Amino acid sequence: MDTSEVRSIVRANLDRLRDQLNIGSWFINVSYPALEGDVVGRATVHAEYKRAEIELDPAKLEDEAEVLRVLRHELIHVFLWPMHAFAVHAHDISDGRSTDFLWTFMLERMVKAVEDLLDGHGVPLAAQEVEAAA
Repeated sequence: MDTSEVRSIVRANLDRLRDQLNIGSWFINVSYPALEGDVVGRATVHAEYKRAEIELDPAKLEDEAEVLRVLRHELIHVFLWPMHAFAVHAHDISDGRSTDFLWTFMLERMVKAVEDLLDGHGVPLAAQEVEAAA
């Protein structure tokens, strides 16, 4: 997709998706770089400042639905920041031995569980679904 299209979709939906996850008080900056390999999105959390950076690679996004899915996925990483803090601590005290794989696996399972929870309770992903329900 074109970067301007992705940026427009993000602008139209970011606040609503943040509010659904109760992270509306966080400052979240979204940028649109080319990401390595098959990485489509990435979140970096600075919990002590209630700030996060989300990167989305427009060239790897096919349509609005995918932009919204990836954006929500990265926002769930922000929502789960306490688990990230735990992982950093576990990595530090173990000198990184075998924690990286376990952490990645556990976090992605938690993100998927939150996605399933939101989908299962009919929490709308697209703005049109919100308007139609009103």
